[in-house]
Amino acid sequence: MRKIIYLITWTIITSCTMVNSTNHSEQKESTAIPILQKTKKTMGLSLEQKEEINTALRALLKRKNADAYVIINILSSDNYIQFALDKNSELFFDFPTIQLNTLQINKAKKALLPYDVQFEVVKSNDPNKKEVIREFSVFNKNLKTDVKTAIIMTEKVITEVFDLRQNIPLQIDEN
Repeated sequence: MRKIIYLITWTIITSCTMVNSTNHSEQKESTAIPILQKTKKTMGLSLEQKEEINTALRALLKRKNADAYVIINILSSDNYIQFALDKNSELFFDFPTIQLNTLQINKAKKALLPYDVQFEVVKSNDPNKKEVIREFSVFNKNLKTDVKTAIIMTEKVITEVFDLRQNIPLQIDEN
């Protein structure tokens, strides 16, 4: 498939140059080159972003504080993915659905299915009255120390649930 894209792109560039070889060939070439560059871009997270997430999650696994977390914020939206430590100091994927619409929840169920991620409805109780204050749903999974799967799941959520494919602005918050 890549060979076909490159061949088509090369044909477009060559055609633009040949048609306009007598005048403005330099201008046409420069406008056709970005097409070639666009086909070379990777989809999803960049290698640098994956490395930043890897570093943050490995640091999380070394922390001793009970409220330790890593939150991966998608800066172009209000969306985020979070990781925390469970009671055994293992990596815990925690993806609240409060930020999602119904379509995105269904996309998340499909994207996370291969990773046996649990979809749960959690009830928040009033400690004094012992009644439910509110209910919310969340995707979660204990990943033990599997940082590689955590990164793959993060990329799946970003690309398949949030529909972001490239140039994804992220901010990683840690505690």
